[in-house]
Amino acid sequence: MRRNCTILIPAYNPPDSLCDYLRQLRRAGFERILVVDDGSREDRQEIFREAERVGCIVLHHRENKGKGAALKTGFSYYGEHWQGTCDGVITVNSDGSDRLEDVLRIEETLYNSHRMDSYGLVLGARDFSGPGITRARRNGNKITCLIYRLLTGISVKDALTGLRGIPDMRIPECLRMWGSGYEYEASMLLDCGYAGYLEVSVETPVPNPKAETHYRPVRDTVRIYVALFRRFLMFSMTSVSVSLLDIVLFWLLTEYCLKNISYPLAWGTVIARVISASVNYLINRYLVFESGGDGRKSAGMFVVLSIVQCLLSAGLVQSLEYISSGEPVLLKILVDVGLFFFSYFVQNRWIFKKKK
Repeated sequence: MRRNCTILIPAYNPPDSLCDYLRQLRRAGFERILVVDDGSREDRQEIFREAERVGCIVLHHRENKGKGAALKTGFSYYGEHWQGTCDGVITVNSDGSDRLEDVLRIEETLYNSHRMDSYGLVLGARDFSGPGITRARRNGNKITCLIYRLLTGISVKDALTGLRGIPDMRIPECLRMWGSGYEYEASMLLDCGYAGYLEVSVETPVPNPKAETHYRPVRDTVRIYVALFRRFLMFSMTSVSVSLLDIVLFWLLTEYCLKNISYPLAWGTVIARVISASVNYLINRYLVFESGGDGRKSAGMFVVLSIVQCLLSAGLVQSLEYISSGEPVLLKILVDVGLFFFSYFVQNRWIFKKKK
């Protein structure tokens, strides 16, 4: 049976068993298999030559660039040669640990194009409750899934799975995503979150003892969490910068521009807030959340959110001060910090949500 999906395998110093795995995929009906040599050693090059003899297309990096860079190279080749003719791309690990049965389940889900019209990814969700899973892997996945849920409001069972199906229509987006190493897959999870996921339960791969381990626990884990927090950090930096802009504009207006009119403080406050809020909206729309869509609708929702934030801040501070007799300044700081997270969640989930 001919499979209308492309298999993409990023490989860095792969084990000898890769070629047997490729033959298994070919026998299962996968005619389009891309293998990206991510700067492997010379003693591993015969494996890639054998992969070409098996019938795969092999792309080479002169030096090791990282898993994300290898995936982008494969997506770029796919976009140039097969975009619009396949159901999508299935990314598979090079150690052969992903069972053929699970790859076929991902393929079957991508094949159902009607279901995939509204989704961004098919995730091969591993079972981390089995006896063969170390506590470190189990806890690492739990923490990553929790962080992802807090930042996006979306729950996934396996945030770091490498077995994924990417629909044909999503491939151009994948080329624009941030990251060149393992953090790229975290970026993919975030950037496709607006479109949602289909999770397919797969067997937890048994690591190949002959395969080299390229994951650097400290460095790569940090990079993954940077990818997860990148949007939130950009949002935080934008908020601080816009607040400083608001203060500077207020000072310039009241000191130099509005001295000779009535109520200069009031006018200065309004004008500075309108300008700073407009800058905030534009930066959040185009840089932080990278949202297209209807600008008028998102601008209107942004204005409403700003008004609601202002009213909530005033109301909550007043209420808490009445209840607790606490210091108003401290109460305002606590309330505004909470509203800051509320604002991020609303903007990420609704105002600047990308179209499916």
